[in-house]
Amino acid sequence: MRHLVALAGVIALSSAAVADDQRYTLADLKALVSQRSYGEAVQHLSDIAPRERNADWLAVAVDAASGYVGLPGEPAAKVFEIEDLDTRYPQLLTSPKYTKVRAEVGLRGYEACFARRASLDTCIERATRFLDADASNTELAFGLAKALRRNSNPYVSVPFFKRAVAGSATSPMCKDDALRSAVLAGLGLPKDQDLASDARAIASGPCFDPLKPEILKGLDAEVPGGPLHVNTCEFMKAKRALDASQLRSCDKKKS
Repeated sequence: MRHLVALAGVIALSSAAVADDQRYTLADLKALVSQRSYGEAVQHLSDIAPRERNADWLAVAVDAASGYVGLPGEPAAKVFEIEDLDTRYPQLLTSPKYTKVRAEVGLRGYEACFARRASLDTCIERATRFLDADASNTELAFGLAKALRRNSNPYVSVPFFKRAVAGSATSPMCKDDALRSAVLAGLGLPKDQDLASDARAIASGPCFDPLKPEILKGLDAEVPGGPLHVNTCEFMKAKRALDASQLRSCDKKKS
C-alpha cells in the first residue's frame, strides 16, 4: 500500500502541470515561493521554457524544490518525489541547498526502506542510484552505509562505506564502529567476492591505521589460511605491519 501511495504522489506531481492549462510566469513562481506554496510552485516549474531557464529560474526552482522536499510526509513517498525531481530537473543537483535537504530526507526514506528486509536488494539498488546522482556527497554515502549496517549483515554495507572514504588519504569516518565492523566482516568473506575486494580497498587504503590493530588481533586469533589471512596478508606485508610470528602465520598454508 505504501508503494501505491508513493507512486500516486509521483504521478500527481508529474502530471499536475499537464492537467492545469494555466501557465505560470517566473514572477508567479517567485510569488508562490514567497508564500511557501512549494507544491504548486514545483508543479509549474516546467511552465518556463527550457531556453528561459536561466539563473533566476534555477534559484526559484531550488527554493521551491527544497521547500517541497522538506515538507512532512511518508518517507518512501518523499524518496519517489525526490527521484522524480532529479530526473526532470537535474540542474537542482548543482545546488548545495537542494542536495542538503535531498540527503536528509533521502536518508530517512532509505532507512525505512532498508528496514523492510523482504525488499532489501531493491532498496540497495535504488539507494545506489540515489547516491550516484550526488556522487561526491561522502556524508550521504556514509549515512546510507550506517543505515544499511543497522538493517543488514555487516558486510552488506561495505560498498557504501567505500564510497564514503574514497578519495581521502585518511578519513575520520574510519574510526566509526559501524565501518570497522562492516570492513572486518567483509575481510572474512572469500577473497574473490566483490564485498571482500571493497573491504580490502578500505582496509589497505584510507582506513589502514585505524583498522590495523583489529586486523592484527584477528590474524592472531585465526587459523593460518583463513579468509582474514587470505584477504589481508599481502597488503599487511607490503606495509611492513606484521611481526615475525604473524609473518610465519601468513606464510603457512591452510591445513
